Amino acid sequence: MDSFNPFHLKTAKQSVSSTGIWLFCLNFPLHLRFLEENVCFVGVVPGPGKPSLDQINHVLDLIVDVFQDFWVPGVHYTRTFKKEFGRLAQAILIASLSDMLAARQAAGLSSSTSRRFCTGCGLEIRDIENIDKKSWPPRTAAEHVRCAIKWRDAVSEEERDAAFEEHGVRWSPLLRLPYWNPIHFTVTETSHLFFLGLVAHHCRKAFRIDRSSRVHFSSISARILISAALVRNISSCKRLWNG
Repeated sequence: MDSFNPFHLKTAKQSVSSTGIWLFCLNFPLHLRFLEENVCFVGVVPGPGKPSLDQINHVLDLIVDVFQDFWVPGVHYTRTFKKEFGRLAQAILIASLSDMLAARQAAGLSSSTSRRFCTGCGLEIRDIENIDKKSWPPRTAAEHVRCAIKWRDAVSEEERDAAFEEHGVRWSPLLRLPYWNPIHFTVTETSHLFFLGLVAHHCRKAFRIDRSSRVHFSSISARILISAALVRNISSCKRLWNG
């Protein structure tokens, strides 16, 4: 799920945002999985702005209805290329792959600047500098569902706001799928995380590889070599580096 400008960023600079939802079949090998002819475009929220935090639920409900049929009892196709008398097909929705904002919206989680900022643990944002992983209280699917139902069944907006402030969880139609795990299935989207996030930050800020920087490339390459040496010496990174 992601938002895009239907006017293709033309010079008129229309501030319009549409939200699209795509499905990828993980049975395909990687070299075929993301080809245009193998991508299923299942829906779009036309805009002109992004849907609110819970408005996307109306669209997700329609998709969940389909996947419920594909899970139990499955969908029987009367005839396929290899099966003259048809076959039963079953499918599950395994992962939600989106940028940070869309992933949290689909899973019913609060933003990265909220009190409950983390999708994997219950650490509060006031303790964001705590790097002792053993002290992080893990989120669980059962607790997430309990808090989501509490938000869904609230009798007033004030009660919903109070429940969301306390737990950082809203109801998501994806929870109707019996196998859906909102903690494990909310996947980090690598394009925004690495190429537009961490990698861009390290290149521009740490290594100062930027047009506005006048640092000579020799000094940049020296810092890169030093950083690589430091990484190799970190015991927790040795296995990844050698692998």
